[in-house]
Amino acid sequence: MMDKENGDDDTFVIDETILSEFDTIQLFSYALALFIGGVVGDIFDLRKLVSAAFMALSISYLLLGLGG
Repeated sequence: MMDKENGDDDTFVIDETILSEFDTIQLFSYALALFIGGVVGDIFDLRKLVSAAFMALSISYLLLGLGG
C-alpha cells in the first residue's frame, strides 16, 4: 500500500496487521515443515534426504533465477 497522504509515491508502507499475519503464516509453515522433515528423516537415510533437499533447493533457485 502506498502512502499518498503526503504526496510521496516512493514510500512503501505495510500495515502491522499484514506483517503479523505474514509472520504467523511463515512460522506455522516452518514448524510444520520441521515436523514433517523430522518424520521423513527418521524413515529415510539422512544422506539421501539431504541430497534430495539440496537438489530441490537448487531447482527452485534455478526457476527463480529464470523467472527474473
